[in-house]
Amino acid sequence: MSSATAVVGAFVLAGASFASGGDTPQPLVLRGHGISIRLPVGWTGVIYKRSRGLPILHAASLKLPRADGDDGAINAVPRMHRDDVLLVMLQGDPKFAGYPRRRLPIQLRSSDFAAPVEGMPLSHAFARVDFTYRERAFDLWVEFATKPARRTVISKANRVLESMHLLTAP
Repeated sequence: MSSATAVVGAFVLAGASFASGGDTPQPLVLRGHGISIRLPVGWTGVIYKRSRGLPILHAASLKLPRADGDDGAINAVPRMHRDDVLLVMLQGDPKFAGYPRRRLPIQLRSSDFAAPVEGMPLSHAFARVDFTYRERAFDLWVEFATKPARRTVISKANRVLESMHLLTAP
């Protein structure tokens, strides 16, 4: 990322690590800014915060590009293949969000699937969950490379979302 897009506390991890002395890939936990999420082997992710901004999470079943927009759509979306999923979660100001309170784990429901956001390929399924948890407001976008999203891929996304933990404002 360029110096014009100052990133504070960036944590970039590939979704696999190797145990000492072994060669079996292991999932990793991505942590930062009061957010943690377990990424399966093969997933990549980042949690960052712009200077004077709020936290943003990107996690995907594909290799994320080094620099992308906050919505993840600039470079990641064109790289998506049939079974890929992209999670983008932006923290918002709870005073203005008015989002409903939700408990963890967040799980995608059929009612979460909606029309795509501007600039998203019409051939992709899109789920959106706006929620407040512990006085923090979040806008979660989950993009699937096919429309409709395949049940197995939705299950894969829900397993990752099950692993998400959110702390009170860091």
